[in-house]
Amino acid sequence: MGTVTNSEAAVLPIAGDRSAQDISYGNRFFHRCMAVLSAFLLLVAIACVAFFGYRLPFSQLASCASFLPFIGAILYCQWARRYRLMQACTLPFWASVLSTLLKFPLYIAARSHIALKDDALAHIDRILRIEVPPILHAMAPHPWVRAVLAISYDMLFPLMIVAAILPALRFRFSAAKELIVAITFATLVGAPLFALWPAIGPWAVYGYPPLPLQAQTEALFLSLRTGGVHFIDLNEPGFVCFPSFHVLLAILSAVALCSIKPMRIPAIVVAALITVSTLTTGWHYAADVIGGLILAALSVAASKAFSRWETARRNRPSGP
Repeated sequence: MGTVTNSEAAVLPIAGDRSAQDISYGNRFFHRCMAVLSAFLLLVAIACVAFFGYRLPFSQLASCASFLPFIGAILYCQWARRYRLMQACTLPFWASVLSTLLKFPLYIAARSHIALKDDALAHIDRILRIEVPPILHAMAPHPWVRAVLAISYDMLFPLMIVAAILPALRFRFSAAKELIVAITFATLVGAPLFALWPAIGPWAVYGYPPLPLQAQTEALFLSLRTGGVHFIDLNEPGFVCFPSFHVLLAILSAVALCSIKPMRIPAIVVAALITVSTLTTGWHYAADVIGGLILAALSVAASKAFSRWETARRNRPSGP
């Protein structure tokens, strides 16, 4: 069995289950931070609709309610006095809420009128000698490899779901909280980078025919840049090119799952395949991938710093 961190120890029972007060004390600071952050992001969402020409149809409000099952589970665990399991349900609740609210800073960033940076990103790739067309050409004689990598590209969403839920259910509370903090940090930093370095994708420079979903993403992104009224569909495909959110979310999910020993190798393998697939499927420049890797590393560092801060506050003497 793996070691238990200070943050996890605060919510692990000594004998049987612990009281609601003990569980709340161990994670009170984190929950307060998440409540404040959610309130801030809700204001961002309101500003997105009020000032940036977006509309959120009533039908989309159902998508915003994906966290409701977690509320039901939390209330049941409280009624049944399963306080440790209640904490395990609370963390995916915050992940679900923030996964919706964090989309709105990206929508605002998409309104940037800065000139497209596709040529600059392609130039960086040429300097690095990692260009997409030779990669696609190398993949052409290997249809099975292409198929595996194409499937891997679509594995991000399942990987994120498992990473958001499994560590919490296995009571790896530090890993679950750090994943939430890391993704929040990555999005709040990545959104301005996307606004400053907007790009379509490598097919716009190299001229190879985009896949149907790539063409759809390009049309969506360019329509957002016009500034016209846009009706938000929370299930729309991602439209961020630089930095690659596909890469950074895969890395952050793998880091969270590494807290569970049997999941370490599978998580690392899947994250590596997803990272490679962003190039072999022609979705991203190499510069996007490198940007995603750097931002992922910074986000992990930020989440670890938050954990140390949380632990220091919890261990701080309460009296004189």
